[in-house]
Amino acid sequence: MCQGGNGAVYTQISDVEGELNGLLTYDRRVMKPDVKRVRAAQRDLIRDASRDRPAGCPATD
Repeated sequence: MCQGGNGAVYTQISDVEGELNGLLTYDRRVMKPDVKRVRAAQRDLIRDASRDRPAGCPATD
């Protein structure tokens, strides 16, 4: 992270027939992850990515 970027994309929002790895159940009635924890992680990531130097990276003068 201190020397470059990385990323991830979650493309399967809901479960589909035969697969159970979505964020929502097949009928889209139940949100499976803890929404508050996911939102907090997203907010922290956006805040850190918006800095000139990510948290924990040494200064480069």
